[in-house]
Amino acid sequence: PVYYLTARWDYTWVHVIAYLLTYWSPRDLVFRVLRNPRHPFRLLCLAADSFDGITSLCGLVDLARRKFPANKLLPAMLGVALTSSSGFWRALDARSRGLQQKTPLATPGSGMTRGVLWALLYWYLGHGFMGGKQRNKVLVSLTVLWVALDLFEDAVGVDMHAAIQRRAAACLTALARRCSLGPQDSCSRSTLAA
Repeated sequence: PVYYLTARWDYTWVHVIAYLLTYWSPRDLVFRVLRNPRHPFRLLCLAADSFDGITSLCGLVDLARRKFPANKLLPAMLGVALTSSSGFWRALDARSRGLQQKTPLATPGSGMTRGVLWALLYWYLGHGFMGGKQRNKVLVSLTVLWVALDLFEDAVGVDMHAAIQRRAAACLTALARRCSLGPQDSCSRSTLAA
């Protein structure tokens, strides 16, 4: 039974059962348990979700490297797509209801930072560093780090990637001002006036 989940690519029924248990369980038991911070079942589900996230990300980086070896930006973009897709679907859902909400690309957050950071870490350490000879060790190490960081963030209630994103955004904003990158209000007004 458990082996069946790892042997087949199509396990949609597991998602359906998880949905039914979470939202339709008697007395809302599963949902109440999953809402409790530091509950063992919640931590188990979070660890499984984290494991799925990092292995999917590394698999996408491997696929991108195999199909498009010359494209150096693709792993970072795949990381963004994987970790920001839920925000994209939330924005589409909000727009379908008549609400205005920006997509993750318009308002980059910690999800985007997470995707870029971990995809580039795996791409460099797993494939570039030492010619990729340590790929398996790097994959295991990054998987353990990702899962441990997710469990720590959930237990403590912090977002470590948000802190990285704030610092990166401050540096990029300062760089944009210093080098006059992007739209310039004073330049566009003077151009329009002339």
